[in-house]
Amino acid sequence: MEYKTVALAGLLHDIGKFFQKGNFPGLKVTGKHPEVSARFVRAFKDTFASVCDVNLLENLVLKHHEHPGFPEELQVNSAPQEIIPLALLVSRADNYSSAERGETGDIYHDYKTRPLDSVFCRLDIGKKLPKMLGYKVGVYSPKNCFPEDIREQTEKDLNDLLRDFGGDFARLVQKRPDYDTLYTGLYSLLLKYTWCIPSNSQENIADVSLFDHLKTTSAIASSLYLYHRAHKNLSIENIKKDSEDKFLLVVGDISGIQNYIFSGISIGSSGVARKLRARSFLINMLSELTAHQLIRELNLPLANIIMSSGGRFYVLMPNIEEAIAAINKTQDTLDRWMLDTYRGELAINLAYQSLSGENFNVFGTMVEKVNRKLTQKKMMPFISVLQHDSGWVEKNFTFDVNDEYGLGPCRGCGREFAKKTIDDIGYGSRCLKEMELGSRLPKTQIIDFTSSDYDIEAGFNIGIKLKKEIGRDNDESELTVILNDNNIPLDRPVFFYHLANHVPIREDRIMIFDEIASCSKGVKKLAFLKADVDHLGKLFAFGLKQENDNFDTISRVATLSRMLDLFFTGYINELLHDKYPNCYTVFSGGDDLVIIGPWNEIIELALSIQGEFCRFTGSNPNLTFSAGISLVRTRTPVSKAMQSTEMMLEQAKENIRPNCSESRNQVSIFGRTLSWEGLRVTVTEGQNLSRWINSRKMNKADLWRLKQYDQLYQSFICENNVEGLLYKAFLAYWIGRSKKDRNIDQQVLAWHEKLLENMDVNLESLGPIADYAYCSTREVD
Repeated sequence: MEYKTVALAGLLHDIGKFFQKGNFPGLKVTGKHPEVSARFVRAFKDTFASVCDVNLLENLVLKHHEHPGFPEELQVNSAPQEIIPLALLVSRADNYSSAERGETGDIYHDYKTRPLDSVFCRLDIGKKLPKMLGYKVGVYSPKNCFPEDIREQTEKDLNDLLRDFGGDFARLVQKRPDYDTLYTGLYSLLLKYTWCIPSNSQENIADVSLFDHLKTTSAIASSLYLYHRAHKNLSIENIKKDSEDKFLLVVGDISGIQNYIFSGISIGSSGVARKLRARSFLINMLSELTAHQLIRELNLPLANIIMSSGGRFYVLMPNIEEAIAAINKTQDTLDRWMLDTYRGELAINLAYQSLSGENFNVFGTMVEKVNRKLTQKKMMPFISVLQHDSGWVEKNFTFDVNDEYGLGPCRGCGREFAKKTIDDIGYGSRCLKEMELGSRLPKTQIIDFTSSDYDIEAGFNIGIKLKKEIGRDNDESELTVILNDNNIPLDRPVFFYHLANHVPIREDRIMIFDEIASCSKGVKKLAFLKADVDHLGKLFAFGLKQENDNFDTISRVATLSRMLDLFFTGYINELLHDKYPNCYTVFSGGDDLVIIGPWNEIIELALSIQGEFCRFTGSNPNLTFSAGISLVRTRTPVSKAMQSTEMMLEQAKENIRPNCSESRNQVSIFGRTLSWEGLRVTVTEGQNLSRWINSRKMNKADLWRLKQYDQLYQSFICENNVEGLLYKAFLAYWIGRSKKDRNIDQQVLAWHEKLLENMDVNLESLGPIADYAYCSTREVD
């Protein structure tokens, strides 16, 4: 019970800061914030007493400061003698979580109305920083998480937020929750309501949310307690050893994602949409299952999953033998199960880095260190299964396979023998499972982490069950996750999770890719969009460091990771649902995405995402976004389409356009790398040309002529080929002939004449403009 009380104290120690923002029903909010936190515990004493040592909890949230700026009665040393070590432990966790170096400014800020600043506006890797923006108060949702030019919050908005929190918390406690339900419910409500509350309103830049500070303090306190208990040295002297490596930062990552998701599938083959959807979802769930398994091994709270997105997660654990044994055991289980199930196609690799309390001050650096270890680990996948002290285990390199049902290879993937036919096509067990999961996913609103009857597993004694709605019987469920909805039931351990799972619907059924292509304007082609954030590793490693100060604390890094993932999972999903319903999400999360849709809608979507990402990150030029787009026929193998799209993204990352000093922050399409403004010009002017063609003011031969001019211009601008300037002569000749034609449209003529100007913005994109117009006016692939 003592351990649970410490974890809960970490989660609640600063909750008084939230209540002091306004008027929390039935609670006195004057005085110092530890006093308000303690009053909150006291007000719900019966609820807390049923799950933890309530007197200890009250003392820990009241006396968690060592700073002399606080009254003596609120300091650690004023706690009852027998609990001073535990109070000091929570205090140290609090300090490690908010390990800024004297950033408090001289200007006093109203602690009630100070908005949360955007962490994105602080990120700096060498470009001019933007104006600082902040967040209006509101519940945690993608559309509420765009920063604005805001100076202070309104009293009404703050009181409304507190009132709504109070209503949800009342629902939580009226069910007489057990510890797991209470902790997880509080964790979920704190995310929902305190994501927009600054942890420290007096900082020059108040960009750490109260939620992330409370979460990481709880995670650190839990790990710190287990460390000292394992070493039987829960003394003041030992707790104060900030330089001792008391923690482990564990990273997990899935290798082979792209090959697994896209290989063995052709767009025209049966069930392709279901398979892609299922495979993408499986990747996410394998990552989540592994992270949850690690915290289960040591009974750590949900808060110890510090970050999780895009198939990679980070877990904070105590640096004890039991934790290292749990990591090795989990890796061994994963290696055996993944090798047996996916035949080496997918691998989950774990790596860990020890860190001290002092290292939380440079948490981004520690993330970089553990990722370097992960890179080394990924070079030796399945090592625990394939190698032993005596050498290689040769029997584990081969698999026994046979055509048991006489149906030949699976027509869905070609990786196994078929065991069942559907519409006279034979499928293997994996493809059958993927199609079944893919059919259920669009209607899935709940995922349960459960110990029996699960749909997805990873070799542990826990798996994931998909549900359309929450059931009454949750005895076997360890955690219920609500998808894309922050209005959650609070009668069980529950959390909410954003998932990009939009699929096009027609007549109450999911559209197949041929139908999606038929929604295209002009030529009936699909487009594949792959995009990600530029320099992400550099942003995490160096973006929060300044010449004389480091601000890459664990709370701030967690805030940055969570907000990025919210854009790619939550906001992208809503954007597709609201404005681009014909587009199909393969995956979107972490910092990247793959989306398939009608070719013209995908181009417009890419522009929307880039613009919205800029708005989401406060127009910080240090945060940019690159994309590759490929147009493909409807019968193209998905792996081939993705290979082409990956190549286009690589070009966008590496190509340096003429008159530019660096690459990235651009998009590759139609065989050309363009600036984002260049793509906007392509769409605008391409639509103009297509209208002129449809109204017979131009013809398609004119488009091929423009392509020839473009080739000449590009040879001049990119290769310094003087002969390329012939485009002007050819263009002038065409214009001269056109002027003799009395039927020539003057608007079309003026458009061509403008091309003679060397600075015309259409010149950079002339080839893609012609390609766009050609696709827009061609009906047959």
